[in-house]
Amino acid sequence: MAGRGRAPLTAASSLRLGIEGAGYYQGNSFGPTYDLQFLTVGPVYMKRAGHTTYFADALVGLAHLNGATGPSTSATNVTIPRLAANYTLAFVAGGGVDFRVTRRMKWQVSADYLHTNFTSVDDQIHNIVDSNVRVSTGVEFRF
Repeated sequence: MAGRGRAPLTAASSLRLGIEGAGYYQGNSFGPTYDLQFLTVGPVYMKRAGHTTYFADALVGLAHLNGATGPSTSATNVTIPRLAANYTLAFVAGGGVDFRVTRRMKWQVSADYLHTNFTSVDDQIHNIVDSNVRVSTGVEFRF
């Protein structure tokens, strides 16, 4: 007599197109404020094993840097001086894991390496950081 039950959970993998938009805003009342926005696109490899999904991505796109010379007001909002360009190539590579909590909710943990190519036209400006690491975690809802 054959019993009925669940089929065994098997590992499945897929390759998808990922699109990511991100923004970082640093502001205070004592000095300049800066905005940095990204829009990147690229492949995302996903591998599912039971209730856990592992993923890795490699995205490329644009970054935009904007800032102010003093406290942010509409009158003083100007681009940061001495940049070769406010737009540059951006590259994001990383990965993470999704843990299924319920049928429609997952908990995600990820880490990425983020690289930009902002350069200065002046040799006196040396503090433009091109490489960063970002770590994020949060809840993902599916509808």
